[in-house]
Amino acid sequence: MTLVLAVLLFAAPPSSFEQGQKAFAEGKFDVALKALDQAAAEARDAATLEKIHLMRGQAFAARQSYAKAEEAFALALEANPEATLDPGKVDPSVVKLLESNRARTSGSVSVQTAPAGATVFLDGADAGTAPVTLTAGIGRHKVAAQWAEGQRAELGVLVRSKRETFVELVLQEHEKVVERVVEKVVEKRVEVPVAQEPPPVEDRFVRPYAAVRGAVDLNAGPEGGLDLGAGVDFKHVSVGVYVRPYRYFYVIPRAAALWPIFDFLTLFGEGELDIRATSRFGLAVGLNVGVEWLPKKWFGAFVSAGGKGFIINQGFVVDWRVTLAGGLRARLP
Repeated sequence: MTLVLAVLLFAAPPSSFEQGQKAFAEGKFDVALKALDQAAAEARDAATLEKIHLMRGQAFAARQSYAKAEEAFALALEANPEATLDPGKVDPSVVKLLESNRARTSGSVSVQTAPAGATVFLDGADAGTAPVTLTAGIGRHKVAAQWAEGQRAELGVLVRSKRETFVELVLQEHEKVVERVVEKVVEKRVEVPVAQEPPPVEDRFVRPYAAVRGAVDLNAGPEGGLDLGAGVDFKHVSVGVYVRPYRYFYVIPRAAALWPIFDFLTLFGEGELDIRATSRFGLAVGLNVGVEWLPKKWFGAFVSAGGKGFIINQGFVVDWRVTLAGGLRARLP
């Protein structure tokens, strides 16, 4: 019994990486990212860094932070140019994000031959005369050298992001055969030309939207209706105009302050001016607070609660009203 208690007391707590894995499996992506960032700072070997950054990329993708997902996948490929995701277990669009990152990432290969002057081939294509420095996509490639007399040597090399791989192909002169093949990988960082890609598309600063909104005044009947509206979202402000065709015709300008909490969740505070344009003319000022859930960047569902007071309220008794509302919005991505 004493031994069991000692084991329980002194058992090592889960590592940051294990905490990140657990939170990721439970769908708690913000918690997972915090633990994985800590794990990345603690990791010392390339194999662990590869796993950490692959999981970070998947977590960012799940939050629809695709630019950050690409940055994480780039770090995974830097740790291991052959890093992969299982398309049978991972969303194909996330796998495609990793593969597109791999396709536009490159390193360099410096080839020397002894004697010098041999023709160099990279994956079977003529790459010039040694000594020569080549740019190649990350991953495995075949480097070959051929001398004037026809002797040939070749070597498989692993090209890494932001690194320069040195290859030496040597021919023993008196026997006319390849004596040895030497590969040297220098860990120093070098700037490698990379094919220019268009920058990631950032969120639009101005995004038009259309919305449908149902509202009910709890202490007035209840009275309510369905609003149809359109407007524009700015970075932290939204403005729009809604129309309620039934039961009483209303025109309702609305303006809101937006507070993004996560990529998929935004809090808002909203002011409105209700104009009842019928024979029973009315004019009211309202305030609401609510939350919008964004399963997609272009689509959201929202709920709000608040109240309004009528300045002019012809034909009605209740001037102060408590309002609940909910609806859907679609905006340009």
